Order: sequence, then structure tokens, then C-alpha cells
Amino acid sequence: MENLYKTLLLIPTAVTFFPALVSVFSVIRDYETIKSTGVLKEFFGAFKKYYFKTLIFSILIIIAFILVSNSYSFFYALKETELVYMLGYIIVLSLILVLIIMLVHLPLVIIYFDDLSFIHYLKLSFIFAFKDLWLTLLVTALVVGSIILSFIFYPYLLIIGFSFTAYLIVKLTLRKYIKISERNK
Repeated sequence: MENLYKTLLLIPTAVTFFPALVSVFSVIRDYETIKSTGVLKEFFGAFKKYYFKTLIFSILIIIAFILVSNSYSFFYALKETELVYMLGYIIVLSLILVLIIMLVHLPLVIIYFDDLSFIHYLKLSFIFAFKDLWLTLLVTALVVGSIILSFIFYPYLLIIGFSFTAYLIVKLTLRKYIKISERNK
């Protein structure tokens, strides 16, 4: 029964986390490009603007996480028995890496390119993930480091949180995304 309560409490978090993340990136981008100086009003405006667009991505991220974690646990348990399972394990690890670096760019692609279809956001996120690989690896290291640091050193999450990481990501990618988004208007 306790697991049911935890699951029911995680559903609202799961469907609002990605829209909130995109809204944070949007507010930071607007602040950096001198479009606004406020925070709360702009955040809730961006949350309202991007919610339905990112809700589908939230659901797909949850489904992908379930499928990939199931595949990972299956191949991890059997990787030493046969070569086929070891190859499956390597493929799953590669898929996890590609999904992580695509997810790092997905909020940025959504805020810089407003009028794209769902599949085009995924394609563009994939392209940006491999276009400048060193920047992508740096941004991914920032995200993973921030997550690990928040688990190890809990006051980091309370004091700095994810906002500093989001600020660094927007600052590092701002010129590249603005240049490409303005060229494609």
C-alpha cells in the first residue's frame, strides 16, 4: 500500500517536472537576452506556454525510462553468460548515453524553436547533441555532476539547486542557439 501512495505522489511530479525545467531555461534565456528581469511572473507564463507542448515529452521520457531501465537490468544480469547478452548490454548503455545527451538539449531546442512539430524537436535535439560534441559533453557533465552532487551533498540542492546549472547551460549554449534560431526564422 505504501508503494501505491509513493507512485500516486510521483505522478504529478513526473508530468510537471519537464515543463518546469523548460520554463526555467526560458526564464534564464530571457534574462540573458535582456528580454525580462522578472522571475515568478515570467516562470508561470512560460510554464503555461510550454506545458502542453512538453507534457507529451514528459510522458515519453517516463516510458523511455521504464523501458531502458528494464532492458538495462535484464542485460546486466545476463551479460556474463553469453556474448549476445554482452552485446545487448553494450547497446543499451549506448542508447542510454544518446538519450541523456538528447535530453540535455531538448529543453533548449524547445525554447529557441517555438513552432516545430513534435518529431522535429526530437530530430533537432539529436542534431544538436552531436553537432558540437565537446559542448554537449561539457553540458552533460554539468547536469550529471549537479545531480550527483545534490545526492551526496544535500545542502548543495538547498543552496544552489539546479538553477545554477541551468544558468551555466544557457550561458554556454546561448550564442550557438541564438545564431541558428535567427538564421532559420
